[in-house]
Amino acid sequence: WMRPSQVFLMPRFRGSLDIFKYGGTFATARVIEVVSRNTHEFLIAKHLGFASVGLFSRSLGLLELFYNNFTAAVLRVFGPIVSEDNRNGRPLPRRYAETTVLLTAIAWPVLTFVALFATDIIGTVFGGQWLAAGPPASLLALRGMGSVLTVLGPTMLITTGRIRLRLGLTLITASVHITAVAVGSRYGLQAVAIAFMASALVGPSLYAHALPKVLGCERRELFQGVGRSVWLGLGFAALVGATAIGLQRTELPSLSKLALAIPAAVAAWFGIARALHHPVLAQIGWLARR
Repeated sequence: WMRPSQVFLMPRFRGSLDIFKYGGTFATARVIEVVSRNTHEFLIAKHLGFASVGLFSRSLGLLELFYNNFTAAVLRVFGPIVSEDNRNGRPLPRRYAETTVLLTAIAWPVLTFVALFATDIIGTVFGGQWLAAGPPASLLALRGMGSVLTVLGPTMLITTGRIRLRLGLTLITASVHITAVAVGSRYGLQAVAIAFMASALVGPSLYAHALPKVLGCERRELFQGVGRSVWLGLGFAALVGATAIGLQRTELPSLSKLALAIPAAVAAWFGIARALHHPVLAQIGWLARR
């Protein structure tokens, strides 16, 4: 009488303790991440004022456009795929390496472009009153480049059931981040951005050390093939950097600079990727045929 007639199992609490342990640990890690991600607003407001909070939030917002529309989308797909691989006994290091190669091939050039043209992008998209957010945004874009190498790490730990290890790594990275931002917030917005850059080195270092042990592989297996992305990023930075220097010497408005720089950057990316036979082109071709 306690269940609908179409349900053939009586609800029980057997095994619920394991579920609550897993969920509680995961929720704790997420709470720590949210606190760490937003603490800078209180610290900047205390030492630099609310106007500085708005400027820095605009700088972060520019980078979050890329994260929310690209990186987060990849992570939402990566998690179920890795879970299936884990259940079926497929090699997880190979999946990690292949996805990291594709991520870095796109993320590194995009972040390089943002770092070079942050002020022009902010002035065009958000208006001239936000131009002071440009220099911190450039530093924050550079900060994101190292994180791309291990951005899949938390998802990998979750799907393999190493939730306590993820909580421990989150505690360490959050502590370092909050401490660095607390110091940087006393010296200006660019100092806060530098603090973000410095603390962002901790997470990749920890995950690069932990993941080989969790997955039972060598570290080089996790980053196999990333060399092509490195050369792609360096070549892109050289060509687009030269373009940026040339455009900065002109008196063109920001919109006109971007109108010239974006096609040049896209052409440079495709040219270098084709010369390197980068696997990302095969994925783009597959998407274009769908």
